[in-house]
Amino acid sequence: MNPYRPWHLAAVVLIALITYANSISGQLVWDDETQIGKNPVIRDLANVPSAFGQPFWSFVDPDTPNRSNFYRPLQTVWYTVGYALGGIRPEPYHAISITIHGLASAAVYLVIAELGFGPALALLGAALFATHPIHTEAVSWIAALPDVACGFFYFTSLWMFLKSDYGRRRGWWIASALALLPALLSKEMAVTLPAILLLLSFRSSASGLRTRDRVQMLVPYGAAVAVYLAMRIHALGFVATNQTPANASPLDWITMGFRAWGEYLWLSFVPYPLIAFRMVPLHLADRAGATLLGTALVVGLGWW
Repeated sequence: MNPYRPWHLAAVVLIALITYANSISGQLVWDDETQIGKNPVIRDLANVPSAFGQPFWSFVDPDTPNRSNFYRPLQTVWYTVGYALGGIRPEPYHAISITIHGLASAAVYLVIAELGFGPALALLGAALFATHPIHTEAVSWIAALPDVACGFFYFTSLWMFLKSDYGRRRGWWIASALALLPALLSKEMAVTLPAILLLLSFRSSASGLRTRDRVQMLVPYGAAVAVYLAMRIHALGFVATNQTPANASPLDWITMGFRAWGEYLWLSFVPYPLIAFRMVPLHLADRAGATLLGTALVVGLGWW
């Protein structure tokens, strides 16, 4: 039985567009004013190839290479398209963000349906994703375009992986791995996808997979990550020159991931209060309680 309904996909995209249509009139704010209003790189389509060989913020000080850890070349590409459509007027950039969010919501529908929950639940889940207030900043703020674009490619790769039957259908499998690369070039958090795929391989629908099968299943995704890292190192070097040492241990960094993930899950169920910036203490000793709660939420939902 076909787990998808074409009109469901159209409805999800339409719901996302209607929900965020009011942001079209939003102005350039905060980083937008610099990234678009003062960015000469985005003003010529001929500059697109150079975006893949330099840090995103290189336009601020072209004479100082390796000045930041931001390597998000597709952000520059989308901005260049926006500039070609309307200069520094904000409407084209908002339209791009909203459209990509609509496509990401459609990809969420495909993922839910492919997981076996059925068209009705897939429609409900994707509509909730499309309209959830936790995504307001990412969709409405032009500078957050990398989050939206990463989400689209991330979910698309995940859906294709599920279509591949855990790597057994080669065409879908390779397409899934290829989709991981633009997700990484949108935002580095896409590096988490192979871990998610590994976890999914332990579902009952993947019965029969051996350890060797799981390793082989992840090989093309590892190749995509390797290509991304090579591009990133070429553009940025190993360490940005203007970064202040964090003086944090591996445990601090790892537990921060669980802390942030747990907070996102919590806000997904209880979206209040929503604020523009959430500052998370770097060191575990300063957030031990919140980290413990976040980890418990992540593990609990994962077990469920």
